[in-house]
Amino acid sequence: MHCGFGPWAFMPFIWFLFLAGLVGFLIFRAAIRNRAAFFNMQQNHPARVSALEILRQRYARGEIDGTTFDIMRERLEGSIHPKE
Repeated sequence: MHCGFGPWAFMPFIWFLFLAGLVGFLIFRAAIRNRAAFFNMQQNHPARVSALEILRQRYARGEIDGTTFDIMRERLEGSIHPKE
């Protein structure tokens, strides 16, 4: 005598496992891709330029004159090495 549906009774459970595994895999792949993009974004930032270097670049481009450059340079150097 045959009782139940045999192996076909497990088909919904097998499909559930398959779909859960597929969703888990896609979430895992998205997390890896986002993590890699995040780390690449942080590594591609240019090095920080000091305020004195920016001042020198502005002077070289002619945005400020020599007197202004000297005054601003002294202020910057004074803030780096304060006088006691």
